[in-house]
Amino acid sequence: MLTTDESKTTSDPFPSPLEAVQSADRSAGSSNVGRNVLGWSVMGLGVVGLVMPIMPGWFLIGWGVILLAPSVPFCARLLDKVEAKVPRLRATIRRFRHRERSC
Repeated sequence: MLTTDESKTTSDPFPSPLEAVQSADRSAGSSNVGRNVLGWSVMGLGVVGLVMPIMPGWFLIGWGVILLAPSVPFCARLLDKVEAKVPRLRATIRRFRHRERSC
């Protein structure tokens, strides 16, 4: 029978589901997963906000695009186009991208 110390040193060819999820979180980066979930959620709320007059739909969609830009190429290209066409937002977008790279 293995003790807890011995079980950690031996490699199990069939890891438990919890160990598989934990290793996936470590390899993918849990902050990226959280950012993607938050970004898609905000995008969904933005779409709902376009229909409902109470919610600021375009603002939420923009926020979702900013959150998703590092991992979704479409959102990164869209952010580049906005940066090129709207000079007032250029400094804000560059600040966000610089902050994102330093994290």
